[in-house]
Amino acid sequence: MRGLFLFLGAAIVTYATLGNMSHLTHAYDLSTVTIGNATSLPLTSGVTASSLPTTAPDLKVSAADAINVAETTFNLTDSAVDQSIGVIPAVMSIRTDPLHQDEDSWVVTFDTPSRPTGPGTQGYEYEKLCVVVDASTGQYLWAYPADLQPTNN
Repeated sequence: MRGLFLFLGAAIVTYATLGNMSHLTHAYDLSTVTIGNATSLPLTSGVTASSLPTTAPDLKVSAADAINVAETTFNLTDSAVDQSIGVIPAVMSIRTDPLHQDEDSWVVTFDTPSRPTGPGTQGYEYEKLCVVVDASTGQYLWAYPADLQPTNN
């Protein structure tokens, strides 16, 4: 009888542990997103990006893993990933921050609701949130909001 209780206890602990880790093993379906390039990346003042080939030696983390890190960091879902931009391998820098210069990264862009479109409406305006993930370690690095207004009017 004691063995049965030990077995059941171990099974419950295993189930609880696996249940709590399920969000870490979520696999993003890359068939629904494109691998973009740095020229399509929305930027903001002070942020620079240049292309990083998908064959770069420091690109050790998969695009799917980068998306999962970004989603977990900001509590977002697959449906928030901006399908028109995709996930982008890029060398990212913040001009005024010496700690964030020339970082080989995956950049995941999300559409995030920012505010209601007006009184009595059901819609929201969306803004872009770009999440930068280290391409070699898979760690979250930094993020920035991006405005996609045309720059050459």
